[in-house]
Order: sequence, then C-alpha cells, then structure tokens
Amino acid sequence: MVVFKEVISSNEKYLLIADNDGDSGDKGTKLLVHPPIQGTYSGKWPSHQYPELKDWSLELSQDDGTKVHSLRSLIHSKEPRTTPFQTLGRRIIDGDAHWGPSLRLNGAFGYIENYWEWLEDILDRSKIVLRENYLFDALYASLFTYDRNPHVLRAFCEVWCSDTNTLHTSVGELSLSLWDLHKLGGLPIIGGIYEEVIPCAEELTGVNEKKLRHIPQSYEYLFAALHHLQHGESNKAGVSAAQWIKFWFKGKSRYSKPKQRRIKRASRAQATQNPDGEIGQPRKFSSQDNGVFDTIGVKLHLREETYLAAFISCWLCVFALSDEDLHYIRPSTFKMASMMAAGRKTCLAVPVLLNIYRGLDKISNSTTPGCARAAFPVHYVYAWLASYFSTHYSTPNTMPGPTMTNFSGEGGARYFDESSARDLIHQGDKATWGNTSLVKNRNELFIDNGKLANLELSYFVSACSNYLVSHAEGDFLVEPYSPYRFAR
Repeated sequence: MVVFKEVISSNEKYLLIADNDGDSGDKGTKLLVHPPIQGTYSGKWPSHQYPELKDWSLELSQDDGTKVHSLRSLIHSKEPRTTPFQTLGRRIIDGDAHWGPSLRLNGAFGYIENYWEWLEDILDRSKIVLRENYLFDALYASLFTYDRNPHVLRAFCEVWCSDTNTLHTSVGELSLSLWDLHKLGGLPIIGGIYEEVIPCAEELTGVNEKKLRHIPQSYEYLFAALHHLQHGESNKAGVSAAQWIKFWFKGKSRYSKPKQRRIKRASRAQATQNPDGEIGQPRKFSSQDNGVFDTIGVKLHLREETYLAAFISCWLCVFALSDEDLHYIRPSTFKMASMMAAGRKTCLAVPVLLNIYRGLDKISNSTTPGCARAAFPVHYVYAWLASYFSTHYSTPNTMPGPTMTNFSGEGGARYFDESSARDLIHQGDKATWGNTSLVKNRNELFIDNGKLANLELSYFVSACSNYLVSHAEGDFLVEPYSPYRFAR
C-alpha cells in the first residue's frame, strides 16, 4: 500500500504518492493540488483568482460592507447590439479564415482495445448502483461507434456563433441543449456539481467529526494504481487509457477495430464486428483480477466499488469529457469517479455541454479551423445532427437506452458532398425543431414547487437560460447558455 503526504515546491502544494513514508518527490508521483469549490476543504472564492468572472458578473456591496459578485442577467441587456454576429462562414467569405487541411478533432472517441469488453462487464456487474445514480444510460451510449460525414461537420461549424453558442441558419437559431444531451446521450442533469481537482492529503484520507470519510476509500486505490503504472513501468509521461484498461480488466478480447470507409452509401451496413447492445453475464473475479487488487491493497469489501470507479474515470477521460490529452487518464477525475461509484448523483450534462461549446468556439474563432485541434466529445454533436437533420441512418433495430444509440455503428453517416451539406445545415429548413421535447402537441405547465419528478425537473432546468460553469484543475470555466434564443 502507498502513503500520501503533502510537499511544497516553488510555493505550490503537491500531493505526493510514495511507496514508503521516507521517499522523496523523485521516487514518488507528485500531483499539483487545487482547492475544491465544494465540501469541507473548499475555500473562499477570491475574485482576483478568476478574472474572467468580471465579464459575467457585477460587484455588489453587502449590508456589512463586504463585496460579492452577482451573475449578470443572460437575457436582458440595456444596450442594443449594433454590430452583426460573426460566424466562421462569414469570416471565410471575408477572407479572415480558411479551412486548410481536413478538420482534426482530438475529442473524437476512437477504438481502444478491451474498452467495450470492460464496459459490458461493468454494465451488468454494477447495474444497480448505475441505475440509482442515473449513469447507466450515459455509460451504455459509449458501447457503440459513431460515424461522421466531414462535410456536414464543417457546414455545422461554419454557422456556429461563439457569441451566442448557437447555429445561425437561414430560418433561425438552433443549438444543443442540456435536455438534448440527456435524451440523446443519457447524461444526468440532476445531481451535485462536477469538478476535477487533486485533493490535499488530509481531504483524501481524512474523516469528519462522525468518523466518516470525506471521500470514499476507492479514491486512494485509484491513486495507488496510477502510481504503480507510472513508476512500476517507468512511465513518466502519464498513464494512457489503454494501459489503464489493461491493468484493471482481465477478460477476453472479442471486438475488433471498426473499419473507416469514406464512400457514398445508399444504405448502412446490416452487421458489424462491434457490440450490438446485448449485455452478457458478469465475470467472476479471477485470480488475475484479485492479483490486481492485492497489488494496490484493495480491501475485499471495496473491490466492486473500486473496479467501477476505475472504469468511470476512464469513461470520463475518453468519452464524456475528453480533452487535449486524448486517451490519457486524468487523475483529477478520480474524486468524482469514486463518489459516483459510491452512489453519488452528479450533474454531467453541464460540464459536457460546456466542453462542447468551448470546442466549437475554438474552431469558429480560428483563422485555420481545420488545424484548430479542438478537444471535445464530438460524438454528441454527431448524435444531435442525426436527430435534428437526419444526417445518419437509423439502426436496423431500435436500440434500448439513449437515442444516440439508434444512430450508432459503422457506416451510420449518410453521404453528403460539400454543397449538399451546406444546403442542409445553413438553410435549416429541414431541421426537426424540438425533436427531443418532453411534451408534444399539448400544453404543459411546469411549476418549480419542489415537487417535480426528476424527469420534469431536468426538463425545467434545461429550459432556463443561465450559465454553464465548470471547475477543472484551477481553471474556472463559464459559458452562456441561452435556450431562449433557440427553444421552440
């Protein structure tokens, strides 16, 4: 078992993971600590620490003379806009940007050996806790491949406006909403705040006044596994998702890498070598599995929870919240992964949608968008396009779970050339407005009285204009969320 302690280097606090109490930083895994925004160890939010808040907030005086920040209204503006909104397409026409090479997206979920096999094992083994914390459908959606047409994605980016986080089409504005992510991808809207931070040693291992841990102990074991992989195999660059899966999952490989074909298709393939959605029986932990747990000292009664937490951290990094370090495990995800594995309900739709908005903004504002290398979970955009613009074939059989699974699989994307893709997206007249709406063809009144069911409350929240906020390793991210501009 490893030991955890704090070290100070260059006035920064680090979590040191070491084999022995006397080991120095050179022999251990050293990770930069950031204070959380929630919980016992959260501190006061100094305004100077997050200068971008000045763009979104007003400083107000309290009765006691202290200053606080209040978010500006997202809807009402006293000053009318006198300049037109800028889109990538307009900048290309004006000569301020050009596509250049093919669009490269670091956040496109690709094939990783044994990922699907591990996920199938998790979905059956941990289905009770995954149903309780609303994660089952979101994980199930990552059991499939998602095809794309590059011309459609380019046309989409050309009418994206980073000022409004909406598509500016000839018939009005459209955009991805929190509700879309919930219906299409199964991402929960109801739950606690999601954040990615490395904790101090006291938070990691400490208990409260009731002798209960601040964070589930599976959290420690994930760090122990990270330390084992980085130092036991002399890997200083970080731990890849492939290494992480190979360490934790000892089952058999059954699926092969999807074949990517960029040809005109009159229909989709009827069968592939990829998962078909059928979940088999869970494996019993083998001697190899137990050997992994023994290596990092996992207690017998915590092995199922730790196994689930290890997978959730992988899923967050490669599917739900991918970043520039695509297919590398971020230890900052361990806290949320452990808490979700222990049953905590967490709002994932907000950080995912924020991630998508920021990725699209990076492409839209680039002078060479084809080289922007934006990192975001673009498969949710594919699903949105499939649902609203019919850019994909439906699967031969209706799939259970979130809607995006019905557009999954090799050869799922319909063929569009550059011209037809632009006609489809830019004109917008073939879009299916409100395609994921909760209620259709009837009037419905939602009252926020504390008695709404989870589904209705999620819909109510998704319809309210507000701000998407995320905290990741010291970065405080804010994006406007404006369903009043595009809701129908």
